[in-house]
Amino acid sequence: MGELLRSFEGGEGIDETSKSEARQAIEDLPEDTFATAIVELASPMAEEEVNSVLGAPGIQSDALYLFLSRRLEGSEKPIYWRSCAIYESECENTAATQLFQRWVSKLHWTDKLNLKNLGLDIDVLRQVAREGRIYGLLAYGYSEKFLAEIIEKPEVRTVKIVATARG
Repeated sequence: MGELLRSFEGGEGIDETSKSEARQAIEDLPEDTFATAIVELASPMAEEEVNSVLGAPGIQSDALYLFLSRRLEGSEKPIYWRSCAIYESECENTAATQLFQRWVSKLHWTDKLNLKNLGLDIDVLRQVAREGRIYGLLAYGYSEKFLAEIIEKPEVRTVKIVATARG
């Protein structure tokens, strides 16, 4: 997973080479396989757009991580968020980006050192929260059929298979 996060390019536009490689990887999956996959978006989108365009199942579930930034300069990964880990059942009825904004709004300047120890910057988190956009997502249990459908959407930059399991 670390290598895939380091190569994350959500929000960087269309890349036909990456899309072609993803199509082949998806095509090679057995029919009864479910995948953990990173879906990189061609451009950042509001959460409602992601729901509408991708029809992504479980966008408000514990089985989904949202990438809320590009891979940041000086960092090996984008900022990601799993709202159910913090807000539990509330995440089912409230947009994940809103819950991220709420969490960031509670950060205080005294949190700077602890955040820095985690490789995070409070000012960057605040900027990402203000933007409120999604650059990609990581989800578990996507079928080969679903992945084959979303890779064809112009809003999707690429799909990267992280792991697979038989259904």
